[in-house]
Amino acid sequence: MNFESKFIETNLELSSALTSFGRDKIYIPENSVRLEYQSLYDAYQINSNEVGFLNSEYQNYLKAEGMFQGIYKRVYFNSQFINSTYTGCKGAIAILGRYYSSGHHYVLWEDTPRNNLARLIYSTKENTPQLQFLNWDSHLVKSLEKFLGSYLFRNQELSNDDNSKILITSVPNSDGDNRFETFLKMLSNKINESKTSRFANNIFVDTSFFKLNRPINDFRRGNYNQRTMALEGAFYSNSRYLDEFKDKKWKIIIIDDVFTTGAHLEECLRAIKSSYGNLKYEVQGVFLAATQRPEFVDRTKITYGIPKIIEILGK
Repeated sequence: MNFESKFIETNLELSSALTSFGRDKIYIPENSVRLEYQSLYDAYQINSNEVGFLNSEYQNYLKAEGMFQGIYKRVYFNSQFINSTYTGCKGAIAILGRYYSSGHHYVLWEDTPRNNLARLIYSTKENTPQLQFLNWDSHLVKSLEKFLGSYLFRNQELSNDDNSKILITSVPNSDGDNRFETFLKMLSNKINESKTSRFANNIFVDTSFFKLNRPINDFRRGNYNQRTMALEGAFYSNSRYLDEFKDKKWKIIIIDDVFTTGAHLEECLRAIKSSYGNLKYEVQGVFLAATQRPEFVDRTKITYGIPKIIEILGK
């Protein structure tokens, strides 16, 4: 590949690459490396002339000191559900960036630009809390909008089929509010203003598809088992689409900020299965970032496989 020495293509895990070559490089996995959502690299080779950065991190890397002019693309990690008997449906997760916690073993909290996204999310949610995602960093908001625009464009044939529908929603907060509410309303307005009325008619945006059955205790520092226990039975999905789901093919897009153990997504899937289990649908989970904890790969009820890096269309 024809990139300057700042980029290193490697078959090492990122932790080993950082130890071997230093933190100031940008690491790209060789084709032989199996991709995991909890152990993602800095960038990905699209072809001999193009490099892709994860969508939520794209702007951070482009602004980084020492970056040269090149052909850079936005990409995301996608991995399918393998055990659909448990999930109740086909589906996948889309990971748009990485989140390294302050106690991470090999990436420092202050690493720049590698951990800019985690610091931004943490600061926005904890230090200077912004209740609505639409008021978060404008580049991050725009990056999610770009992903959804690309995803919907790729599914235009589905959206133009009156027997196929798309529902876009998000995971509720632990207090029952929804931090993506105003973002989804903005998205709904743009879809409704689309020149193609059929496209708009086959896409639904619902900020209240999931509701809380009960309050959820704080478990932010809990492990997978503690999180699943805290969330068990916490959500229900409203049944307003029961008639719409009949004899239709539905794809449900569920948005959340950070994918840590997957417990929230599993509870969403349980809630949908409980209300719509006899009907046909697929689920696409979409996350601004995934917590990078390779020691916890495959410790969830859902088995994820067929990992891919997918380019986001548009600029």
